[in-house]
Amino acid sequence: MSLEAAWAHILNPGQEKLNLEVSALGVMANGEVDEKIASRPYRFHYSVLCDPDWNLKQLTVERIGHPTTGITLFTDGRGRWYNAACEELKALEGCSDMELSASAFTNTIPIRRLDLSENERAELRVAFVDAYTLGVGVSQQRYTCLRRGESESAYFYEGLATGIRVEIKVDADGLVLDYPNVFRRNLERG
Repeated sequence: MSLEAAWAHILNPGQEKLNLEVSALGVMANGEVDEKIASRPYRFHYSVLCDPDWNLKQLTVERIGHPTTGITLFTDGRGRWYNAACEELKALEGCSDMELSASAFTNTIPIRRLDLSENERAELRVAFVDAYTLGVGVSQQRYTCLRRGESESAYFYEGLATGIRVEIKVDADGLVLDYPNVFRRNLERG
């Protein structure tokens, strides 16, 4: 399966474009985000590699500008994380997934990997990457499947440390349709 998607960013004006390839060999996502925060433009490219079961393997983020900077993270799928120099990142130990700030797509990874039934929930320890500073930290999150449909499903997302609580609507591929006040899928573009 090959598809394209685009999102309008609501909280901070901008947009995200995604090219997604899903096959028996795995998942490859390439995206680009253009956004403004306090009138300051940010632009970055990301690539995500997962195995066929949506277990994260690699994340690369490259902030585009002067100077261009980036970060690459690898995970073994058992909670161990490494940087581009193959140094183990002990602070991320036990993280099963990752979240990239300013990206609607990264919600898809745990939604697809977990494949929750209605009323089922899962709590996750997540590697959080700030796309603007390229800082990395840990986030505790919970996803609860509210309803599953053929064309649209809904999940209740909770950032356990931040207090964020929101219902996210996704399409049949697990891509965000609406993350209230943050992201909205631009269906004309993909």
